[in-house]
Amino acid sequence: MRHLATILVFVLAGGLSAAKELSADGPRLYGGRTLSEWDDRIKAFSYSSREAADAVPALIEIVEDAAAPWESRRQAALTLGRMGRPAIEAVPALIRLAGRSSTEETRLWALSALGRFGRLAPEAAPAMISFLNSRGESHLVHMGAAEVLGQIGPAHPAAIPALIDCVSRLGSDPSEVSSGTDLRVACTDVLSLSGAAASPAIPLLLRLMRDPSERLRQAALTTLAAMGPAAEIAALPVAEVLVSDREELTRDRAAEALVAMRAEPVVLRLLSFPRPEIRARIATALSRWSKPPEAVRQVVAEAALQEGDPSVRGAALWADWTWTRDRDRLAPVALRLLENEARIARKAGYRVLREAVPFPLEVESRLESLRGSEDADLRRLADALLRHAKSQEIDAIP
Repeated sequence: MRHLATILVFVLAGGLSAAKELSADGPRLYGGRTLSEWDDRIKAFSYSSREAADAVPALIEIVEDAAAPWESRRQAALTLGRMGRPAIEAVPALIRLAGRSSTEETRLWALSALGRFGRLAPEAAPAMISFLNSRGESHLVHMGAAEVLGQIGPAHPAAIPALIDCVSRLGSDPSEVSSGTDLRVACTDVLSLSGAAASPAIPLLLRLMRDPSERLRQAALTTLAAMGPAAEIAALPVAEVLVSDREELTRDRAAEALVAMRAEPVVLRLLSFPRPEIRARIATALSRWSKPPEAVRQVVAEAALQEGDPSVRGAALWADWTWTRDRDRLAPVALRLLENEARIARKAGYRVLREAVPFPLEVESRLESLRGSEDADLRRLADALLRHAKSQEIDAIP
């Protein structure tokens, strides 16, 4: 009778919900499994599978259980974020956990999980904006909130303006200019995730290109590049950065931005710029332009053949090869660069020849003769290329 009463109490208490929390006889169960079992199960998940979708309620339970180890809660939260749409019901819980009533540790992994939902979680934007604008939040919470807003992007109308405002506000407050650089860089970087939708930030980015911080200048250029042709209005100021900035990496970012903008007139002018270093940087970036206009292709092809500076010629050769894969036309050009005494030219020639197999007969014959060259470096490169070509032939045998 006593056993029957115990069973009735168990049933009246709600069966399954009571089973979640076992006594000292065993660990708590979530969806019928222990945390240890979930740890193993999560590692084997395919995030788009039906099995993963069915696990969502249990994973949310783990996330919300303040008594569970933080590592397990964090793993469950990030798994939900990686699942995306099938786990969308977890977003409200994650927003709550990212709030100020949680420990900072909890807030940070909740923010990280929300960032993975990205544009599927626009309702998180108001809370993230509040965190971003609050002086009372820690640096890490500020950074996490910025990341979430960047991932949400155009899915919420206030997300992009909030990031722009944060960069502007910190830059105009003398007490924040130095300490806020990391956050300004982070906000500028995550604007790139919105691509052309972040074009309202162009005036801000133009100002940042003149900022004393090289990190901010580079972040601004990266974000302009992510906007593509929508940012072409900024082409001339970006070209000025390419020509005049003191940092090499910043000049590289400027060249990449011009190519991403598809700024053909500016690119053509820079390909004939008096300084070889500028011509080389823009030619290097051009390999990222998958289908350049014919005028650009012609100038680059001529540079690969006739340019006097080996760095420009090598960069032009690689761009031309990337676009055309024309082995018969470009392998002989690459061979001539390989025989050039300048190390940068040899490197460019070798790079193309490694991909230009099987070699045209005249190229293969010349490489064979270079195995007997008095130049030890040239002998080594020729031998390596011929060995590589032979291995490719063997690999092609069915």
